[in-house]
Amino acid sequence: MASTVDIAKTKLTYPLFSADFDPEDDRYLLVGGGGGEGKTGVGNRITLLDIRAHGQISELAEIELSRDEDSVTSLAYAGRVGSNSAIALAGINSSAVAQQAGQNEHLRSFRVTYPADEESDEPARKSMSEKGSIQQLLQTSLFSPSSATKKETYQRVLRLSPVRKRGTRSRLGAIATGLAPEGEIVVFETSSDSIVDNVRGRITLKKGQEAADVDIIESKKDGGYLVGYCTDYEFSICEVVEQDGFARRPSSELESRYVYTTPHADAFSPGTSRPTFRALRFLTPSLVLLLSNKHGRSGAELVVLQYDKNLGEVILRKRLHSSMKAGIGLEVTRLGSDDDHPSQFVIAVAGQDISIELFTLNHTPSKGLGKLHHHAIYRKVHPLQMTKVCLSNFLSPAVESGNTAYLRLASVSMGNTVAVHHLPLNRVSAGAAGKPRYALANPPASSKVKLSLVSIVLAILIALLSRFLLGSSTQTGTSPDHAGAIIEKAPSPSPVVQDSVVEPLAPDHAAPPSVGHLLRSGVVGGGGDGQIQHVVITSDSTGLLGTRVHAKEESARKEGQKWEDLQEHEKEGWKRRLIEAGEWAAEEGETVLKGVFFGQLAEAVGHAVGG
Repeated sequence: MASTVDIAKTKLTYPLFSADFDPEDDRYLLVGGGGGEGKTGVGNRITLLDIRAHGQISELAEIELSRDEDSVTSLAYAGRVGSNSAIALAGINSSAVAQQAGQNEHLRSFRVTYPADEESDEPARKSMSEKGSIQQLLQTSLFSPSSATKKETYQRVLRLSPVRKRGTRSRLGAIATGLAPEGEIVVFETSSDSIVDNVRGRITLKKGQEAADVDIIESKKDGGYLVGYCTDYEFSICEVVEQDGFARRPSSELESRYVYTTPHADAFSPGTSRPTFRALRFLTPSLVLLLSNKHGRSGAELVVLQYDKNLGEVILRKRLHSSMKAGIGLEVTRLGSDDDHPSQFVIAVAGQDISIELFTLNHTPSKGLGKLHHHAIYRKVHPLQMTKVCLSNFLSPAVESGNTAYLRLASVSMGNTVAVHHLPLNRVSAGAAGKPRYALANPPASSKVKLSLVSIVLAILIALLSRFLLGSSTQTGTSPDHAGAIIEKAPSPSPVVQDSVVEPLAPDHAAPPSVGHLLRSGVVGGGGDGQIQHVVITSDSTGLLGTRVHAKEESARKEGQKWEDLQEHEKEGWKRRLIEAGEWAAEEGETVLKGVFFGQLAEAVGHAVGG
């Protein structure tokens, strides 16, 4: 069932650099930013927003911070305190004078108090004092003292472990440096208001390295956690194991292990360079999603990495839409509670083109991950560059029968703007313990998609008709070659599948079938009973995949070879191309490829891989 996505926007008085949802109540969004230290005339602030109404965003509370210090560069909810307030953490540098003196209290904590009457339907009618409050509690320094002459280190990343159930009190957190001579990650626990006493250890990076992003997930052993981080070219993991409570080791070095690195540039291809990692999010304790940018802002892609001990292997890739030359933000929410039951991941990627691209990724205990599916693209979300994108945490909603549950997508920008997309969810089936399971609702199909659907249906009807005429011509004496020629000359009978997105992209059953859909449709190839189409898959020099549908096998053979007839290096080349396009996964096996024809470019791709 297709549903409409409601979008609400508002403009504040300062540039925004950070945002986070209350993980236990997604009606509340905390945002922060400011003009930094200096005489810009723009203050530094943190603002609490009420986003429950689909058509408006209301300010509930705001705290104005010192203009002699830096702006809010990172922000995260730590947890609830009682039923009506929460603790939030923020990255705010001390003044330049204090930094030079070696006193940079970059980590701050705040108490966020919500309105007493949370159920009011008209929050805009209340005065600011009645809506809630934000009060600063503590400020401290956790990073090692900087050895640089000019001290510019700031808190680039702030990340906490996910909240899986309401009432969670203890979470593991991590912060990472920016502009430091030697990059550092500090791991701590948020079980109380005190921060400095709860440091668990440090990860010191190589000289010249910085952590582009950090994420945390609970491991399945010993009640501990996995802390993952990526530098420009590497992804590494650190295990934090609980033994009689977390050991208090504020100065101890935590041991991390390297898992994966981006491939080095091809020495025989001048002008090429290695892609760099921009962000990461854990999917499960053995699966991680990475946002990778190609050199020179020439494109971006999502990479799913599966790892075991010290070995990481790419199992899925998905190119982002062509106008997104670089990804700047990544966020993931899981519509489910654990790995033991089917669930769906919702993925949001923010790009330099001020767009947000949404994907879905299904996970089942027996089959593992499915394919990365495009869901929608939202273009020109803000007037100026986006700085942060976030998805609300999913805790099974208490939704009355007939009402719609929603996932919320928020983004902020340097243009002082906040945008919130309300993404409707569908009940799929009963999940664990009889609880309903949810998935992102399908967006309405656009006219372009409907037009393409008509073309696909016509192509299939023409193929069916030609087969019928072929059978008749054999009995009546009509030349089969003549009938086949008519089919080949029919105007536009063959759909061309492009790795691009219609806004919004319809689900598989409402959009033009992708290469992957055709492979698994049961009506392509020549290897089974009742199969009526012969499909040729092609790939141009840019990696764009296309298909041509033929009624006669001999016509398809003029354009390509069957999978079974390809050389091994050609098969490997096509596997790589299909994986990169997100149209096939290794765990699907070669069965779906048998009987399918691959075009003339298959040879070129194969040689490129085979050397």
